[in-house]
Formats: sequence, C-alpha cells, structure tokens
Amino acid sequence: MAYKNFFYLDIETTSKFSSIFDLKLDDERGYELFIKKCESMKKFDPEWNKPADELYIEKAPLLPEYGRIICMSFGMFTDEKKNIMTIVEDDEEVLLRRVAKIITRAGQSKRPICGYNLKIFDIPWIIKKMYKYEIYVPLNLNFTILKPWEINVFDIADIWKGIGKSISSLDEVLYDLEIPSKKIIKGEDVQEFYWTKKDTKTIVAKCENDVNNIIQIAEKLKL
Repeated sequence: MAYKNFFYLDIETTSKFSSIFDLKLDDERGYELFIKKCESMKKFDPEWNKPADELYIEKAPLLPEYGRIICMSFGMFTDEKKNIMTIVEDDEEVLLRRVAKIITRAGQSKRPICGYNLKIFDIPWIIKKMYKYEIYVPLNLNFTILKPWEINVFDIADIWKGIGKSISSLDEVLYDLEIPSKKIIKGEDVQEFYWTKKDTKTIVAKCENDVNNIIQIAEKLKL
C-alpha cells in the first residue's frame, strides 16, 4: 500500500507565444535562437526538416527555453481517499510559486514523488522555471545537492522499462496492464486547446486524467 503515500504530479506545457510570428514580433532574441536551433537540429534529426512555423508549434511546447507550464495536477491519498487537484494559470511565475509550496509540503511529509517520465520531462521543466523566476527549489527536487540514495522519486516510465531499451508511452502501459482510460486529448493537442480554442477546462481534464492513470498503474504494480 506504499503507493498511497506517494505525491503524484503531471504538468501540461505549451509554447510561450501562439505562433512563431508572435515570437518574432515580441521576442526577437528568442526568435533568432529558435531559428538557429532549427537549422542545427535539421543536421541530426529528420523530424526537424520542416518549416520553422510548424516546428515552433510542434517543438516549443517540449522545450523549457521556448515553452511554458500552464497547468499542474497533483494527487495524494488522505484518510484512504484519493484526491486529485489542479493549478491552472496563465502567469507562469504565479503558477510556479504555488507549485513550489505544494512540492515543499510533500517533501516535508516525506511523500515520494511519482509520475510518468517525470525525471526527463516534468521535473527538469519545473526546476528550470524555478531558476528562471528565482524561486527556491524544494529540497526534494534539488538533485544537485541530493545523494543518489536520497532522491525519493518513482518514475513509472523507468520502472516499466526496467533494464530494457524500449520506451513505452503512458497509453501503452495502460493498454498492456488492461487499465481503462478516458479519451480526452493528447499531449500534442494542448497547444491548440490553449491558444486557439481557449479551452483550459479540457486541458485540466487531460492533466487530472493522467494523474489518475499514474495512480492506477502504481497500484497495479504494487509499488
């Protein structure tokens, strides 16, 4: 029943601007750096062999330097009851300051952090953004000063991968474990739902559903 003591989290990200044209208009330095990155990446990755405006929509939400966090959902068990809550905020700094307090409290209560791919996505994003806004990084996230055995993180992606090489998506793990999941939107749809449809409710539903799915996997794996 250790999984009931975990602190579960998931974030949703989008680009800093709605399009590369707005990026060029409002952030010339960022625009020039993104174009330079596109040209550099094309030499090594065929996925980058696209027009810059398409790449901005596709890649910026995956890169902390060009994207921003708009939503974080977290889950915990209290008195055997599962609770999933969300912070959604257009002002990234305001969101991160609230997130820092919540993660700090989770660390103080000795709750291990659990998520999917959070070691290579969620946590690096959160830490880099905290550096940006000069927010004190919670001790339970500050891997630069923690010893390896002090890092209290359960990454379901790593656990599922084991010593193998293949990397599975969250949906693939749910499928193989025969865990039903709601069909809401995919991660790549968040950009459109935020900038074009102005629909944060669906983004929140997606984020909370991911947290719920991670909890179900942790229970199935008997973590």
